[in-house]
Amino acid sequence: MTRDANRQVPETTAIKTVFGRARTYLGYGVFSFLMVFAWVFGGNADANFYRYWGELTPTTGIIVKVVETNTEINEETVWANVYEYTDEEGYTYVRDAFTTGWSFSVAETVKVKYVTDSPEFAQVEGASNSFFGSWALLFYLPPLIGIFFIKSGISQGLIDLQLLKNGKIVKSKLVAKKATSVVINDRIVYEMQFEYSSGKEKHRRTLNTSHPEKFEDDVHEYLIFDPSEPEKAQLVDDLSANVSVTKNGGLKLDSSLSVAVFLMPLLLVGPHLWYLISLF
Repeated sequence: MTRDANRQVPETTAIKTVFGRARTYLGYGVFSFLMVFAWVFGGNADANFYRYWGELTPTTGIIVKVVETNTEINEETVWANVYEYTDEEGYTYVRDAFTTGWSFSVAETVKVKYVTDSPEFAQVEGASNSFFGSWALLFYLPPLIGIFFIKSGISQGLIDLQLLKNGKIVKSKLVAKKATSVVINDRIVYEMQFEYSSGKEKHRRTLNTSHPEKFEDDVHEYLIFDPSEPEKAQLVDDLSANVSVTKNGGLKLDSSLSVAVFLMPLLLVGPHLWYLISLF
């Protein structure tokens, strides 16, 4: 426990401080949930659509098999129509063409266009090359929201760690509080402003929380700020690590290991990374 700069922060406390913010955990959850839709829809989208922007060679193909899939779009069954076609060099290719709500017939002749320089890529007129069109690739965008939360949480955690190591401890006072339009788990998120002095001038630290009572239990709330950049500050009670202020004004750092810091990314992000690697 100490009250001056250049504090020694245990590794376990540092890890909890950097990776243990609620915002980071939220990011893991959002990313994991939205990636399920990305794999289901985006993973079955036509990702080769750009290949058909170049020179195409028309030919005819023949349907050799029709399969009813387990996929439905707007309550209509998606059908896989297996077809054969031959390029100008005499090579034969077998590909799938997907239709929704209807199918071709076995032995039916279809119009085919293949990429002149890469004849293994082709498309059947009136059909898709995958379960879903290229529009389904947009499902890969929503998971970026989770990544944003993760990045934001870790960035704040790195700032918090530097404050733990070199910050100055002062008392702050709640000077403003107002309800926002955001609700999390049926709890209103409040914007709270705490005023503190760096010695030369006064500053304010703004905090958004759905648990304002956590920061109203004392007349003054302890805060740590960077002496070289006084506007860079953090409330002690808002640190992700278990930190408290001692009677003599120093910091008491809990060095116990937080299992959640390791389990959250392992359980929520790990399966998606494993699946991604399995695709290669």
